[in-house]
Amino acid sequence: MVEPKSIRRWIGTSLLVLFVVWLGYVAWSGLQAKSSAEAGRDRLELLVEDVDPEAVLRGKLDRDFAQTRSDFDDAAGRLGGVAYWPIRRLPWVGRQTQSAAALSAAGRDVLDIALVLTAQSRPMLEDLDAGSIDEREALHTLGPILRNLHGRAVDIDLGPSEALLGPLASARTELVERHSELVDALDRSADATGGVADFLDGPGTYLLFAANNAQMQSGAGKLLSIGTLHLNNGDVSVGPVRSVATLELPSPAVELEADFAARWGWLEPGAVWANLGLTPRFDVTAATALDMWDAIGNDPVDGVVIVDPVALSAVIRATGGIVVDGENFSADSLLLELLHDQYYDIREEEVVEGLEFEANQTIRRDRLAAIAAAVMATITSPEVEQLSVLLELAEAARGRHIMLYSVDPTQQRAWQAAELSGELRPNSMMLSLVNRSATKSDVFLELNADVQVEASPTATEVVVTVTVTNNVPLGEPPYIAGSRPELGLDYGDYLGVLALNVPGQATNGRVDGDDHLAVVGGDGPTRVIGSWVTIRRGESLSRVFRFELPAQVSDIRVEPSARVPVVWWQAHGESAADGEVGELLFDDLLFDDSLPNNITWSARG
Repeated sequence: MVEPKSIRRWIGTSLLVLFVVWLGYVAWSGLQAKSSAEAGRDRLELLVEDVDPEAVLRGKLDRDFAQTRSDFDDAAGRLGGVAYWPIRRLPWVGRQTQSAAALSAAGRDVLDIALVLTAQSRPMLEDLDAGSIDEREALHTLGPILRNLHGRAVDIDLGPSEALLGPLASARTELVERHSELVDALDRSADATGGVADFLDGPGTYLLFAANNAQMQSGAGKLLSIGTLHLNNGDVSVGPVRSVATLELPSPAVELEADFAARWGWLEPGAVWANLGLTPRFDVTAATALDMWDAIGNDPVDGVVIVDPVALSAVIRATGGIVVDGENFSADSLLLELLHDQYYDIREEEVVEGLEFEANQTIRRDRLAAIAAAVMATITSPEVEQLSVLLELAEAARGRHIMLYSVDPTQQRAWQAAELSGELRPNSMMLSLVNRSATKSDVFLELNADVQVEASPTATEVVVTVTVTNNVPLGEPPYIAGSRPELGLDYGDYLGVLALNVPGQATNGRVDGDDHLAVVGGDGPTRVIGSWVTIRRGESLSRVFRFELPAQVSDIRVEPSARVPVVWWQAHGESAADGEVGELLFDDLLFDDSLPNNITWSARG
């Protein structure tokens, strides 16, 4: 007969062995979970870094997404398994385990959203490619998909937040930020998709401005040509395009928004169409344009659209080219035509091929109208891959080459969600060089901006050193390169206002050595600092802008300038083009001048 004592010893030994095995399994499983989670994270970072929107929508990355999802699912499964049940019951240790499991599950859930998006959108894309639906119907299909995925993203559980170990706390903080970005992106994408679909549905009539990037203003090329854009059931057409100079306004000029009037009223943008773009706030520019349109006695329109040569060439890049008056245009040749070649044969006050200057101008504007009509025709052509057009236009929109404004608040919210409204934010910074030479030479100017920050416990001084180089070559006609002796300008010299919009919380804005600024003060949610500059041909000129921000401000959003070529920004050895960079981050500044401050760029989303 077995003694009870022996039985107890056997049971105790067995339990001890089981406990040791359990601990070993938990340790091994924990290491495997950590390995899987790290593999998933690394794979996801690589995917995000080189993501191609078209590849995602067409399911070309499904295999990578599925493998990454499997990594996160493996980590979540191990940490949420039966073996970890006793640990999850413990107050402090259990919280760490629950957090690790939740973070892994959240990564899996995010990948599920990507896989659902591709699976549900693929039939729509196939129909779009086959021509059985148009881009308007495709957007109406995509909108509800995005809205549903937004709801799923909102419901993702990020696990406990209190009393976490350092690495877990940091991982959760980062995930909370990424989760918020995902929720916001899906929300904005759903609004934007529905808004674009409604816009194409029509019926609607918009003022259409053709911006001239060879003669820049603030955040856009000069608005020198105007027409009307008509939309109805997916059909897009352009009315006659004419010079804004042909539209005479009655006196007095229309009333300007307060900051617009205070900063730029001296150039009469409410009376002079060509001066509408002096503020980078396109919503203000567009609203003023509509008031001017009404003042002439025209029928009301639904909003304003601005496109520039970069936007038109983006369409051609997707469609393969256009033919106008027997001439073939590719994306590159069209861009060159619109930015330079269309002006080359114009000799003001001269006779060219038997035609006077104004007659040449009329021919040129008629040709612009024909080009615009040909581009619009390709957008709605059934032979064109519509998704490629939309993606090219989206890329152009990132650089402010397309902007839209609507009098309808719901439609305007869609443009805001799509970041097509051209509005500035309270933390925006934008560099502009406003052409006052009446030349078409901006394409020959290079702008570089170097940012430095100097921190103190109470404030952060931001120093932006801007260098402008004038590369106008010899042999350009005066209409492009200019020659204004009355302004002290020789061939190729450039006169303008170098303006920097800075965050609204900025104080003490100034330019080194300039006690007579051209413009300074509030500009909507931002403030603007502007200095007169004359850049001689073949020379460079620098201006140093300074302003201060409260110590708690940790980022600045660098807005694109719409310039061609782009503005290049540098910060502590890192460079980025202004259409690609998103925010300048400096949330870990040091107060020791002998040490470098931590400044990084984030990509524009």
